Amino acid sequence: MNGDSAFAVAFDFDGTVCLGDGPVKAYAEAVCAHLDRDDAATLNDELERFLACPVDMPKYSDAYDVVQAHAAGRLTAEQSQDAYLRSRRMLAEGTFDVRPPEGLKSLLERLGELGCRRVLVTNSPMIGLRETLDRLGVLAGFDGIIAGAAKPGGWPKVIERLSAVRRRTGELSMMSIGDYWTNDIAPVRAAGGLTAFIHEPDPSLPATITAPTLRQMVDDIVGLCVAATADAGGAGPLSGTDRNRVR
Repeated sequence: MNGDSAFAVAFDFDGTVCLGDGPVKAYAEAVCAHLDRDDAATLNDELERFLACPVDMPKYSDAYDVVQAHAAGRLTAEQSQDAYLRSRRMLAEGTFDVRPPEGLKSLLERLGELGCRRVLVTNSPMIGLRETLDRLGVLAGFDGIIAGAAKPGGWPKVIERLSAVRRRTGELSMMSIGDYWTNDIAPVRAAGGLTAFIHEPDPSLPATITAPTLRQMVDDIVGLCVAATADAGGAGPLSGTDRNRVR
């Protein structure tokens, strides 16, 4: 591959690799401890409504965004961070019932067979990540973890760290898989990389592949990675117009 690093596949953590509402509910509970009764009730109501049907509340990007929106202006930055870290420590201790999505283990195995680098890229701190991946049975399926990635603004540093730009062509040799378009999809797509968006199809949120669940896009992800790595001369991933593969 002309000295280039292997094709990189970046996975988000919360909502992508790790499913379950326990962590965000614990975060909300810790935030509510600093709110008055009415504000706490509003937060809990909004969070439950979002978790029940996210598409009905498009103003929130994900469940953590619900909590952060209600913490803003009411908690200090230190209080908000402490609340979040409390939930991550509970995650590390195995307090929550979390699970991997269907198809994840198979996808990691198939990408490994292709020689792809499988990397967890998350804004979360390292607290609880390895323990949870091990508990989910997928720790061995990852070649690396980048915690505190500061997505979306931190993507250039992540790409540099992954050595994901091909020397010969200057193309971005990676795919990002995630459930948060602003953080996981938009920056990598804009840089010319491949993207797999776990979400209901929405023309306003374009990605290379879009499907409501990871399981529904496993074969397409592998197919794109096969094409991206097939040329021994180092041809980069597909560029230009997105493949409108929507499942």
